[in-house]
Amino acid sequence: MRASLILMIALLAACATDRELATAPPSGVDLSGHWRLNVADSDDPLRLSQALSSGAGMSSADRSSGGRQRGGRGGQSTAQLPPLQPGSISATIVADILRWPGAQLEIRQVGGIATFNSDGDSRVYAPRTGAGRAEKSNHRSSAPPPCGWDGASLVAHFEREDNQPAYDVHYRLSDDSTRLLQIITLQGGRLTGFTMSRVWDRE
Repeated sequence: MRASLILMIALLAACATDRELATAPPSGVDLSGHWRLNVADSDDPLRLSQALSSGAGMSSADRSSGGRQRGGRGGQSTAQLPPLQPGSISATIVADILRWPGAQLEIRQVGGIATFNSDGDSRVYAPRTGAGRAEKSNHRSSAPPPCGWDGASLVAHFEREDNQPAYDVHYRLSDDSTRLLQIITLQGGRLTGFTMSRVWDRE
């Protein structure tokens, strides 16, 4: 299960695009449900910040999957790409990005609009025609961010006010619809393309 999860995360990261997002997902895609965070299958902020600071020893494939080692036969990494220069982002910033949603999450989706409820905070993702990454959205605000659907993935863009990288957040169901995947892709300088992920299990 873990291997297939990592593969899906890597594929989602590789498919990140700047094309215009849709206002609704394909028929049958519904993120609605009650979800519980799976800590074991989710990225750890401290480990991620350490991976970023020592990024000179990681391939670009490893960096795009949050520093996780994806093994081939015999447990050896299948990545053959050249190393990248190290980036810089603190564990505090990474933890802040991964702060929300919390361990318990409820999603109600009607059409292309999804309402997320977690930790006493409610956020509405309401795609609209013409919304794009040029719009600004504070990552701590409950105001609707610029968002839309990229196939079966709900994508939102967030800006920070502390000179740290902006980032895109993708939410998508696993193939069997029993898990909710959150893929966070940093957008800024040498950190562009670095992804973090969290996983929720359906209750």
